[in-house]
Amino acid sequence: MTDPMPCVQWLISPGLPRGGTSYLFSSLADAANRPFIQASREKEVHWLERGSPELLENMYGPHRAGAYYLDFSPGYSRLDGKLKEKAAHLPRDGSVKFIISLRHPVDQAYSHYLHDLKGHVSKGERANFYYPFFGQAAVSTYFVDRTPLFRYLKSDFGTENVLFLNFHTMFDQAAATAARIAAFLSVPQLKMLSDVVNGAGWMPRFVYGGQNGTIIEHGGALLSIKPQSLILLNGPLSEVRRDVPEHVALAALAGAQSWQARLSPKLVRLLETQVFAAAIEGYSALLGEDIAAYAPTRLIAGPAPIPPAIAEALVLDPPIEQRVGMAQKA
Repeated sequence: MTDPMPCVQWLISPGLPRGGTSYLFSSLADAANRPFIQASREKEVHWLERGSPELLENMYGPHRAGAYYLDFSPGYSRLDGKLKEKAAHLPRDGSVKFIISLRHPVDQAYSHYLHDLKGHVSKGERANFYYPFFGQAAVSTYFVDRTPLFRYLKSDFGTENVLFLNFHTMFDQAAATAARIAAFLSVPQLKMLSDVVNGAGWMPRFVYGGQNGTIIEHGGALLSIKPQSLILLNGPLSEVRRDVPEHVALAALAGAQSWQARLSPKLVRLLETQVFAAAIEGYSALLGEDIAAYAPTRLIAGPAPIPPAIAEALVLDPPIEQRVGMAQKA
C-alpha cells in the first residue's frame, strides 16, 4: 500500500462531531499561526481515506518546512475499524499528532440533534418534517462510546503525540488552550480565537399567516406574517414561502411538534446512566478530570436567529410605537 503520509508533520483531529473541531480549526488556521500551521482549503480533508500524495499541493498549497498540516475530520471517529487500519501505516516518529476535544456525551448528542434537525428541515423535505431525537441515524452515529478508539491512538502513538482537550473549558480559557497546543506541537506560540461564532443551540420554528395574516414577537421586534405565508425561522437557513396552502402549512406545523426543544432532567439522568455511563467514565480518564462535572442540568434550545434581510422585510411598518401613537391621537 502507498504510504498516504509524505515526510511532513500532521496534526489530525478525528472527532468528536460537535466537539469543537470547527473552533480549533478556525483558530489554528488563523493568519497569526501561519508560521507553524498549514491549513487546507477545506476543514474536513479526510486525508487518511484519500491517501494520494499528489493531491497535497492542490489541497494545501506549496509545502512550508516546519509547519503542521491540519486534517480536522470529525467523521474519522465514526470509522473505528477503518481509522485503525489507515493509522497502522502512519509513522510513529512524532511527525503525526492527534488532538481530540472531549465533550460531555449528553451535551454532544443534543447539540448534534439540533444540528441535524436544522439541516433536515432546510433540505426541502416538505413531505415529512418529523425528526425524532432517538432516530436510528442519531442512535447509531452519536450514541456510541468512542473511548476504545481514543485509547488505541493514545497507546499506539504515545501520550506525547495525543492531546485531549476539555470542550467545556477551552473557549473561555483560550489563552491556556493555545499554550497547551503550542507546547504539544513544540512551537513557540499559537493564538486562539476569542469569539465563538458558531452558536448552534436554537430550534427551527414555523409560523403560518393563515387566511388573515398574523403578528409575532421575535427578538424584541414585531414581525408581520402575510396571509398564506409560511415562515421558517432557522438562522441562516430561514425562508419566507408565499401562497402556501393551508394543508401544507398544517403538516409542517404538526411535524415540528415532534421536535424536542428541551431535555428534561429525568431524560438527562437516563442517558447518563443507561447510555453514556461508559463514555463519561472513559472520557474522564482520558482527560484526567471528571467530565460529568460539566453536565448541563437544563438543556433547552433558544429561539432561532433570522437573517437581517428577512427580519427587515417582516418588521411592521410603521413600528408599533407609531401605531399606538396614531391610535391615541385618533
